[in-house]
Amino acid sequence: MNAFVNKVLFFPITKIIVGIVVCFSLFVVIQNFVLKPLFFSIIQDKSIAAPIIHCISLIVLLISYYYLFRFYDKRKITELSTKHLFKEMFGGFFFGFFSISLSISILFLFGYYQIVGISTTHYSIKFFTVLIFAALVEDLFHRGLIVRVCENWLGTHLALVIGMLVELQHIYNPNSNLFSFFNYLI
Repeated sequence: MNAFVNKVLFFPITKIIVGIVVCFSLFVVIQNFVLKPLFFSIIQDKSIAAPIIHCISLIVLLISYYYLFRFYDKRKITELSTKHLFKEMFGGFFFGFFSISLSISILFLFGYYQIVGISTTHYSIKFFTVLIFAALVEDLFHRGLIVRVCENWLGTHLALVIGMLVELQHIYNPNSNLFSFFNYLI
């Protein structure tokens, strides 16, 4: 019986389910039942409290992922390494800023984009933290968990196909089309 339990517990699909359920459940509980009541009672302006809550929630999520898989897999967690953090973060921010600026510039030149005003409210900070949070959660679960486990289980080629299929959830985004479908696959 012990061998059967170990076989089920360490089956790759079980690892994926356990990783998502444990980490995401802990994140949701901490965010909704601890952080939101605490910070919304201390800070009245939700546009200031929300980014703080997102940052702390993200830290809770990363720590839970780190310790869960350090204990579960009994391995060093290399996917959360901070060895080249600043170089990779600067490169990612630069590439993202450049590609978004290029897209907006092209839309502006063709008359599909116009600037109607500049806002100085805290909304941009809230929006920024939501986007950072969403990207990190997606990368952590898709690439850090699903693709990593599938690669160890099925090999690199099938893991890439599975990773592409997982990314197809973006096809339901507003204004998604055939061109964006190919971008999701890439």
